[in-house]
Amino acid sequence: MIYVGYQVTPVPGKLNDVLAVHKQAKEISEACGAQQIGGFQITLGQDARSLFYLVAYRDSDAFIAVTKALEDSAAMKQADAWIASSSSAVLQPLPGSALQ
Repeated sequence: MIYVGYQVTPVPGKLNDVLAVHKQAKEISEACGAQQIGGFQITLGQDARSLFYLVAYRDSDAFIAVTKALEDSAAMKQADAWIASSSSAVLQPLPGSALQ
């Protein structure tokens, strides 16, 4: 499994729009073989208001397929205007982690 964490900071006033588009992104991702492990809103610290998603991909082919499908999605292109910043990172589970 490949785990990727995504952090998305909506433009002020656009949280509900970003959440609505996320539902579509989740459906696209799952159709391509990804599984959302969890979605969170960061509520404390400098990144408060940001959203964090943990997604699992069965392999690199699934990751590539999801990335392409999301890039081609009209909903995701529209959402770009509602996102102030975003970042992602591939995550390696630590020894003993439940996600190993």
